[in-house]
Amino acid sequence: MFVMISGALLLRDRERPRSPAPPAGPPAVAPTSSARDRVVPPAGAGGAAPASEPVAPLGPKRIGAVTARRLGRIGWPLLFWSVAYLGLQRWFGAGDPRITEGGPAGMLDAVLLGRPMYHLYYLFIAAGLYLLAPFLRLVVHGLTPEGNRLLAVGALALAVVSGLLDWRLGTGGANAVSLFVPFVGYFLLGHHLANLRPARRRWPWLTVGVLAAAACWGAYLLAVRSGAPAAVDYTESFLHPAAVLAAVALFAGVTARSATGSVGSARTERPSGRTFGVYLAHPVFIAGLGAMLPQAEGLGGGLAQLAALWTAGLAGSLALVMVWERLPLLRKVV
Repeated sequence: MFVMISGALLLRDRERPRSPAPPAGPPAVAPTSSARDRVVPPAGAGGAAPASEPVAPLGPKRIGAVTARRLGRIGWPLLFWSVAYLGLQRWFGAGDPRITEGGPAGMLDAVLLGRPMYHLYYLFIAAGLYLLAPFLRLVVHGLTPEGNRLLAVGALALAVVSGLLDWRLGTGGANAVSLFVPFVGYFLLGHHLANLRPARRRWPWLTVGVLAAAACWGAYLLAVRSGAPAAVDYTESFLHPAAVLAAVALFAGVTARSATGSVGSARTERPSGRTFGVYLAHPVFIAGLGAMLPQAEGLGGGLAQLAALWTAGLAGSLALVMVWERLPLLRKVV
């Protein structure tokens, strides 16, 4: 979902030639750590250039400036949280065996794989997409909406098929540099659904998304019961067909036009801007509470403990973000 939001924001036309009549709609929101450009869904569907309008080309200096600004948004969080999670795993001796048992070389390998902590792979994906975004921007603005849809769906379908083949053949694997490649389709589809063809009806999409998410959970439980590690890994993948359907449907529902034509609300902008920090910080609270709780017995106890863990993770990480965003140095990492 974060990848689709990034595509919705970063591929909007921000370099259109000057014109006496400015484009309709609010400006796009760039992903930086300040309050004025948080990583949030766009507040309106306007601002995307029609395929028939020219897009100002970007020279090497402009590409460098735009890319540096975007990478700066995730650079500090990536550095801070990578060091923090590597240190915590080494200190407590729990986590990735490469980190807890492999010494400096194992820690380096974990970083090169894009997993200094299990969830930080997203920042490596975002970095690759940020590097590619200036070039994708020219492509998407040179296509009709139908062409954009075909490109996005085709790229995502190829990634899904590739993931299925990897599972079947027992091959695959990516590193910090290549993690982003399978997610280009999500990135393009986020732009298409939010800016070019926002859904007109919200609840049908949300219903499909919830049902697909339930199917993801069911597939994962079946894989766990089967005892096949490869099946478990595949059902956890964001390129599993049910996961793709859930992500696309939920995103389309959330960004759907309302009766007034709006796809968002100013009231949701500040809370949604904190989701990035919550995502980065939540394992601290989940792991901490999980280490203190006794082993749950039975299905009911397991579900109750899971609910407690995620509630504590959300509450604790949200509180941390709300405090840190008031501190000049720490706000850069949330």
